[in-house]
Amino acid sequence: MIQGLPTIMCRLRPLSRVACVAAWLVAGAACTTEARLRESGPTPYVRCMSAPPAADRTAQGHGLRLSRKGAVITVVGAPKPLHLAVFSGPGFGPAPSPADLAGVASSGADLFVMLGGLGDSQASASATAAALAKLPAPLLFVAGGRDSLGTLAHAFASLPANAALLDATAVHEIHVGSQALLPIAGAQDGRYSVDEDSCGFGLPDLKARAGQLAAIPGRRWLLAWQAPAGAVAAGVGRTATGLDLGSGPLAEFARRASIAGGLYAWPEAQIGLAPAGAASAVVPRLFGPLITRTDGSRSALGFLRAELDNAGLRVVR
Repeated sequence: MIQGLPTIMCRLRPLSRVACVAAWLVAGAACTTEARLRESGPTPYVRCMSAPPAADRTAQGHGLRLSRKGAVITVVGAPKPLHLAVFSGPGFGPAPSPADLAGVASSGADLFVMLGGLGDSQASASATAAALAKLPAPLLFVAGGRDSLGTLAHAFASLPANAALLDATAVHEIHVGSQALLPIAGAQDGRYSVDEDSCGFGLPDLKARAGQLAAIPGRRWLLAWQAPAGAVAAGVGRTATGLDLGSGPLAEFARRASIAGGLYAWPEAQIGLAPAGAASAVVPRLFGPLITRTDGSRSALGFLRAELDNAGLRVVR
């Protein structure tokens, strides 16, 4: 046993212990954080959005400077509008190939955003992060319902020091001019997670986050793996039969925080169907297997184009 490591082992399954020890050796005591933030119940999960912020760091590229200080990322040098390319990953399967990334790499985006699915294992997550680091502009990552803190810590620690990838999973706000993007990692109460190490959030996390938001002159927008229910997300979580698969607590958080819209990776009912000008959308998966929507149709692989300026966030076709 490595000295100072006993608490890492608490409440972790054998396979999780192996992953956690490796992540601790490479990227610090990620597993002690997982143990502290673990929630039990029918679908156990880790409250990733309430994890301590990662170390302060700056990433640069495509004329942008992204500075992560504490729980806030500030984007400097953003054009008006800031052009975004937003997508999710599958989590399972191999890392993206150069062909998988060719379209988004040539998109001309100023900033890439990935909403979940970096990789289920340390090997796949690290390989995916290494592939994404070759994109021509900085990338922000927000954990999804399959991601885990230990795996993410290992993947980001394995990158070169100058890699323009920032993990925004535990970040409270991303400031771009007068606007703020709010990352919400994982799935409500761990639903749809693959194991007890997967990222999730609960009502206490949302209440705490609501009390931590700074005053801004503009509006706020969500960057979340799971969409909120109802009008805040313009019904993007609603199936063809009228069932809303979005998160009710996240919808209440959005209302209290004056959220104007946002970009999400799940549920799959309306992936890739947002019209131009929409302030809320479910983004496509960039690589991996095609996603079948609830109506039986399939969403093509790719990414969503969006713009952000003082007028707000909007989908671009």
